[in-house]
Amino acid sequence: MPGDEEILPIKGDEKLLTDPVLIHNGRIYKRVDFGWEKDISAYLQRNKKILSRIFGEGSIFIPTERIIGKSSKIMTDALLLKTGRNRMEIWVVEVDMLRHGVNSHIKDQVLKMNEALKQVDPASLAFKIYEELRRNRYMFQKIREEVLGQRRDKEDLLPKIKEAVEKMSQNIILIIDKVNTDLLRAVEEIRKSRRNVELIIIQRFVDIDRVDGDGSEIFLITPLRGSEAEKTRIDTKSLVKRRMDKYWNTTLKEVRRLGCETRRKEVKKTRYYIAVVEDRPILVMRKMRKKGGVEVWIDTELVDDETIRELSIPRRIVKTGRSKLFKKLLEDKTWREAYNFTSKEVPIPRMLELLKRAIERVRRTGDAGAPQEPHQHVQQP
Repeated sequence: MPGDEEILPIKGDEKLLTDPVLIHNGRIYKRVDFGWEKDISAYLQRNKKILSRIFGEGSIFIPTERIIGKSSKIMTDALLLKTGRNRMEIWVVEVDMLRHGVNSHIKDQVLKMNEALKQVDPASLAFKIYEELRRNRYMFQKIREEVLGQRRDKEDLLPKIKEAVEKMSQNIILIIDKVNTDLLRAVEEIRKSRRNVELIIIQRFVDIDRVDGDGSEIFLITPLRGSEAEKTRIDTKSLVKRRMDKYWNTTLKEVRRLGCETRRKEVKKTRYYIAVVEDRPILVMRKMRKKGGVEVWIDTELVDDETIRELSIPRRIVKTGRSKLFKKLLEDKTWREAYNFTSKEVPIPRMLELLKRAIERVRRTGDAGAPQEPHQHVQQP
């Protein structure tokens, strides 16, 4: 399958895990892009019985070609029948790939598909679906019992199917290999036209040892529900910024609540905030806008070993006494050394506790301007 040449080997110089992997029965599976849209459709066709279980009891996955034929104007890949007590729904299944383009292809394809469905004779299509269901006598009887209940001996299933066909252009399942914010916005626009759109991500994972036969590949199928919540979850840049702002604002709020003064200084277009207790700087912060997060420095004289252990503060020490940056920031109050960490390393609750202990340590001295007795700390190599 095209794209397979990218899966081996996992390069030895990759220092970080950049792509998701699955571990199953002692084997590693790495995600591989589908080569073509037809590869996704072929997988769905091979596993239609399993898909019926995935989409819920009483669901039936029917390839469009089986009931309409290859020459049909209906541009869709399959239909999904979902049955329940006294009800039946038919969902249009569209398979696509993100790389085809959201506005140039995917959105347009869905809209054209809906127009084509409106031109279909509901009675004719309902009859073809009816005949397809009758191919499996056991399933057919089970659906009759589920949909018609006690009326199964007096009424036929065909009118219910026709009723579902007339509404099916409103129900769309988009199965795709990847998502981005443009796709989610397009889905939102389609939903605003009173259509139900469900988004399902399908991903292929292949055994990195390329063992042929059963078990050499795994498919991950993930439903993506909701609307605005999806945008928030997928738009990682927005999420990182909100987390950074929350950490920043919560820390500054606590600094002020504890009676500290805050000073702002700018060095080489970067803004730094300094927390000051009784004219003694105890903490410096800056936003890491490119990486996302907050970088913090705190005077080592204000953090004892017990606090380091309890709050899991990284023992990364910066020689601030020799730093030109800190001489500009702190002037004659420059520290000899500082612990340096990021918001990812020290979450908000631990950060607030660290801040509280540092302020208490300054105020306990009785002379905030006097140098503090240094504690014994171990510098990381």
